[in-house]
Amino acid sequence: MKSKLNILITDDNKHFLNAFQYVLFDSFGEKIEAVHFAASGSEALSILREKTVDLVFMDVEMPDVNGVEVTRKIIDTNDEIVVVALSFHEDMNYVRQMIEAGATCYVLKEDINKTELQVIFDRYL
Repeated sequence: MKSKLNILITDDNKHFLNAFQYVLFDSFGEKIEAVHFAASGSEALSILREKTVDLVFMDVEMPDVNGVEVTRKIIDTNDEIVVVALSFHEDMNYVRQMIEAGATCYVLKEDINKTELQVIFDRYL
């Protein structure tokens, strides 16, 4: 794993963003160089054009460009970026679409905790 990660969190739910940011920094603050936030798919793509990012946490459903399409565009541009799909949806159709688009894994938002994040960091970075 790189010594310090640049992370992008893409999600339109401000409450989830605040909670996720807290868990991320509380558990792995020493491993993080910078965290960028995007409230939409188009904002995420804009940030990725300007910033170097190692890890993207991608919400599946967003108001403009959905997470599947954004993930596909990310991987088409730079397949070194690790994309982790996040969703409240357990439907296997969402899982399949995100994995086919290039996400490395799919995590239910209610399952986000230090242990789950440690697995992601150890396995994919």
